[in-house]
Amino acid sequence: MLKSLKIFLQKKKMKSIGENVLIDKTVVFSNSNNISIGNNCYIGHSGSIYGLGGITIENSVIIGPRVIIYSSNHNYKNAKSIPYDKEVIKRPVYIEKGVWIGDSVKIVPGVKIGMGSIIGMGSVVTKDVEPFSVMGGNPARLIKKRDNEDIEKFMENLKDGKEYIKIKVELEEGRY
Repeated sequence: MLKSLKIFLQKKKMKSIGENVLIDKTVVFSNSNNISIGNNCYIGHSGSIYGLGGITIENSVIIGPRVIIYSSNHNYKNAKSIPYDKEVIKRPVYIEKGVWIGDSVKIVPGVKIGMGSIIGMGSVVTKDVEPFSVMGGNPARLIKKRDNEDIEKFMENLKDGKEYIKIKVELEEGRY
C-alpha cells in the first residue's frame, strides 16, 4: 500500500503524465515537476531520472531497467573552483515516440533521441540520435538504420492515429 502511495504521489508531482503508463516502484525521480511522460510508456526497475533541466518522453516509449537520464550537469569550464563550481547547466532531454531504450543505458544532458530508435544495452548516449536508428556502445554510435518495413508500419500507425506500441498494464504486487 505504501509503495503504491509513493508512486501515486510521485506521479502527481510530474509536469504531465499520460494514460497506460507503467513505472516500476524502484525508479527514482529527481525534480519530477520538469518531467513529462506520454501515453503507453514503460519504465523498468532501478532507473534514475534527473529532471532538473527538463525531460520529455513522448508516447509509446519503453525504457529498460537500470537506465539513468540526466538533464543537468555541473559547470567545469572556467569554474571558480576545482573540479567544478556551484553553477548548474540545464540541458533538456527529449525522447520521441516509439523509442526502445535497453538495459543500463545512460543518457547525458541535452540529447534528443529520434522516433522509432533503439538504444542497445549498456550504451552511453552523448549525442542526438536520428529517427529509426539502432545505436550501441560507449559512446553510442550508429549500428544500422531500421528496416524500411518497420518504418512504413510505424508511419502508417501514426497516420491512422494508432500508437506504435501498446503496453498492457496489469496490476502486479508493487507495480501499477
